[in-house]
Amino acid sequence: MAYEGSGGYGTLPFANEDLSLRLGTAMTPANSDAAGPSSSQDVPAATMKKRNKPQYHPFTQQELPACKPILAPQTVIPVFLFVGIIFIPLGLACIAASNKVVEVVYQYETRCVPKYMLGNKVAYIQNSLINKACTRILKIPKDMKRPIYIYYQLDKFYQNHRRYVKSRNDMQLRNPKEVNNTQYCKPEATEHGSPIVPCGLVAWSLFNDTYSFARGNEALIVNKRGISWRSEREVIFGNQVFPKNFQNGPLIGGGTLDPNIPLSEHEDLMVWMRTAALPTFRKLYGRIDVDLQADAQIMVTIQNNYNTYSFGGKKALVLSTAGVLGGKNSFLGRGYVVVGLVCLLLALLLTLLCLVFPLKEEHLALRFIQQQLPACKLTITPGIAIAVTVFMGIVFILIGVACIADSKKVVEVADQYETACVPLDMRSNKVAYIQNPSNDKSCTRWLKVPKDMKKPIYIYYQLHKFYQNHRRYARSRSIRQLSDPKQATDTSHCKPEATTANGGGPIVPCGLVAWSLFNDTYRFARGNETLPVNRQGISWRSDRGRLFGHQVYPRNFQTRALVGGGTLDPRKPLSEQEDLMVWMRTAALPRFRKLYGRIEADLHAGERVTVTVQNNYNTYSFGGKKALVLATAGVLGGKGRFLGRAYISGGAAFLGLALLLALLCFVPANREEAAPQRN
Repeated sequence: MAYEGSGGYGTLPFANEDLSLRLGTAMTPANSDAAGPSSSQDVPAATMKKRNKPQYHPFTQQELPACKPILAPQTVIPVFLFVGIIFIPLGLACIAASNKVVEVVYQYETRCVPKYMLGNKVAYIQNSLINKACTRILKIPKDMKRPIYIYYQLDKFYQNHRRYVKSRNDMQLRNPKEVNNTQYCKPEATEHGSPIVPCGLVAWSLFNDTYSFARGNEALIVNKRGISWRSEREVIFGNQVFPKNFQNGPLIGGGTLDPNIPLSEHEDLMVWMRTAALPTFRKLYGRIDVDLQADAQIMVTIQNNYNTYSFGGKKALVLSTAGVLGGKNSFLGRGYVVVGLVCLLLALLLTLLCLVFPLKEEHLALRFIQQQLPACKLTITPGIAIAVTVFMGIVFILIGVACIADSKKVVEVADQYETACVPLDMRSNKVAYIQNPSNDKSCTRWLKVPKDMKKPIYIYYQLHKFYQNHRRYARSRSIRQLSDPKQATDTSHCKPEATTANGGGPIVPCGLVAWSLFNDTYRFARGNETLPVNRQGISWRSDRGRLFGHQVYPRNFQTRALVGGGTLDPRKPLSEQEDLMVWMRTAALPRFRKLYGRIEADLHAGERVTVTVQNNYNTYSFGGKKALVLATAGVLGGKGRFLGRAYISGGAAFLGLALLLALLCFVPANREEAAPQRN
């Protein structure tokens, strides 16, 4: 057998026996004279096939039986019941264990600062000449069995910040030969060319408040041994590594270390360098190895050294016993209980569905197992559309009626006073009256309470025709300046209220929004009884905690020739000026209300409340109006029927649509068609 290829004719390029195996037939050699006996030619074709075939195994051939669970009701419902029955007792046990833990928490970052230094806490904590010791009394609520664990708790301290966490060197901590290895430790790496041990920001910021305890004349010894992990003492921190050049720089971050004691014995350092994952955390300070009885009074002497004031942080001392699961925390138990209840509800729901709509055996055998369940094909028929619109209309109307009923329960008293508080002889020139500082701006108003008003009674001031949403007005502020003391000069968007008249120092807070701060004041009396106004907690928590800085103080505010509104106490940080926070939350409409304060007393129907108004704010230049509002609060807030009316209008629209669909469906339509004409 020959083939025609490039260069002429030739024999096949492979053996005859290979060809016979490939074609499954016996081949006659091309040259019978040259072909001699061969052992390979005597091997049967079946033997060659068997030799090349891999050994059969279900695993290699991927023929293992697959797990095909059948999620039938009789298997799903018991599983949900089992999980619910197990999880709920576990959760209750966790909550019971947490409730057995006795805990005393005392927050002291403000209480341990002298009153005359409350306006400048940073200067207090940074002044080494001021005595930082303060003594407080803690009352034990229940019997506390030893050991009693002492924790310090910090808030708003981000130990999980990436650059902070990396600012350390673990090799330097455990190996005395690696003391010069200060990689990643900047800016606390070296001091005058010599390495700092331990280096890095984590060690540099070591907590250094101290606590001592006494019960009567008996001093309670604090045991600070064994508060770290065994792996830290034996592996991570070396017993031949000693502190060197630690806290020797000009800026001291926290506590100091004894240079004669190796790092493996500085357990307070080990606990601190185990960085926390959340900004609020507790770390173990020590143990008290005596029992404390209920109602016992413990005298605590706190050495308030640690600076949390620069970043608005908080500090607390915690005394706690230990339960089976550790400290006091009911989150785990509540999580178990919630999951267990959800499983029980699902089991109950599935049981009801099975009882109302029982599944037949052939359904499970044919449709579910064979994956032939029908797809959901929603067909919107006239009946379904009418039923849905009627249902939505009824629900919306009921919600609207409930909203209006809740609004009617709110008692509100309003008094518009921008004209009534101007003397008769000055009403023709109100602008001159309000701009003259020598004029007496106080006036007395009487409000009659129409219905009983339960405390708290909210006090609002209402302005009309004041466009806080104007683009240039709303942008005239600096968010960074309000929150960061290092950004005091950031006044780029604050013109014309950016700097002082001579272009000197920046105005803090800058901008037109702060400059126009509302400054009318109100005082209330019922007969001879003065009704105090509580102005604490009127702002949002996010305003006090983040937007307005704890270390940002007013500067050069309202010192220019043209005064726009109220003034601010330069001794208080912006985070405590809540009237400013409320005002700078700009309104979306030209008519708005803002919270002024609360009256923590009940007012009865028919009573007359005397209000002394200090009419300082100039709304006369733009024809604005002012009003004082006293209001209680309902479930949905203040008095407003817009939401209820909107729901009722929407419900009425749904019912009208349902009626229209019903008329279109049930009125016979003329379906006659004209016959086609043929030519």
